[in-house]
Amino acid sequence: MGPYKHEAIRFHVGSILQGCPYDCEFCDIVNLNGRRPRVKSNDQMIRELEILYEMGWRGRVFIVDDNFIGNKMKVKSLLKVIRLWQEPKGFPFSLFTEASVNLAQDEELMRLMTAAGF
Repeated sequence: MGPYKHEAIRFHVGSILQGCPYDCEFCDIVNLNGRRPRVKSNDQMIRELEILYEMGWRGRVFIVDDNFIGNKMKVKSLLKVIRLWQEPKGFPFSLFTEASVNLAQDEELMRLMTAAGF
């Protein structure tokens, strides 16, 4: 993770997942990082958020994944843990990411993302 600073733009960058199970014609991620998504553990992701928090960071955190929802089951579990971590701290981070358009077909996933601070 690292900070990105440019006049009006300030955010930290983190990553949860590499690879993507989809084969979109416009995307080269499968060629670069493979079709099988590799995901950090929930504990690892929370440790990284905690480090940012302890360093005094508040604000936007960009989760720079090939496709954030590449492993929906794993990400749903993670989103629940992120919400439980953020809630008692008053949601110090505003999270944003990139995901495939089929996110719109999964209402539970959209609710979990919103609840976690995306």
